[in-house]
Amino acid sequence: MRDMRQSRIIVPEARYHITAKTHASRWVFEEPAACELFLKVIARAREKFHFRLENLCLMSNHVHMILQPASGESLSGILQWIFGVFAQTWNRIHGYIGGGPVWAQRFFSRVISSLRAYWHTFLYIDANPVVAGLVDRETPWAWARVSLLQREPPFVLDPPPKEDLGFLD
Repeated sequence: MRDMRQSRIIVPEARYHITAKTHASRWVFEEPAACELFLKVIARAREKFHFRLENLCLMSNHVHMILQPASGESLSGILQWIFGVFAQTWNRIHGYIGGGPVWAQRFFSRVISSLRAYWHTFLYIDANPVVAGLVDRETPWAWARVSLLQREPPFVLDPPPKEDLGFLD
């Protein structure tokens, strides 16, 4: 008997640490074209949904982001659209009839509930390529925040807010 999956914790206007892993740890994002496609899908999602995307890192077999849905927006709706459109397009480009799975399971989400947790998560995402040995501390990873903010035209990442983040600590 399969265990029932736990309900996702939803807090209105909260920030979330989102992670999604590829099926069978396939190195989908080792291809620059796949990374570019994912960025284009996020740009399209920004036209359809209202949300802040404050950090993003595409690793070879998983994705990390900090995302804050706007009031009235559904976290699951936004991410199901992003991950679904990416998977359908990626499968079509690669000729996978019937759409083989791209994602291992539903995305992981954790509410970021304090300023300390926010900065811990933010820095954890930034450090992912360094810890994985893909770049050194001085070299920005091409598919992470620092490089994405420098793209022309600027990518769809929001800068971290300078105002109060709304945490009580």
